[in-house]
Amino acid sequence: MPFQRNVAAVNGLNTLNWMSPMKMFEYMQSGKPIISSDFPVLREILEHNENALLVESDNIEMWIKAIDLLGSKDLRFRLARNAFISSSRNFTWDKRITKIIDFLKM
Repeated sequence: MPFQRNVAAVNGLNTLNWMSPMKMFEYMQSGKPIISSDFPVLREILEHNENALLVESDNIEMWIKAIDLLGSKDLRFRLARNAFISSSRNFTWDKRITKIIDFLKM
């Protein structure tokens, strides 16, 4: 997920601080390891070296190093498994609906 520091919407507004890329949740369910740009909004879901590798968006050397790290079968498996478990436990449609209903009951 190589996002840049400027994620522009139609009106040109930078949405980086509150974006929630739906594809990220699909990637977490895919069984494949994730490499992502490291931004606070993504750290709400992704944790470096736990369920993804997070790198500076504009640091090519870090991206290369992260790709090289995925040469480790154990690391690939652990990241993919942890991402799948995290998304299955915390980010399903049922979980989202429950949170919305609980919020509306306030």
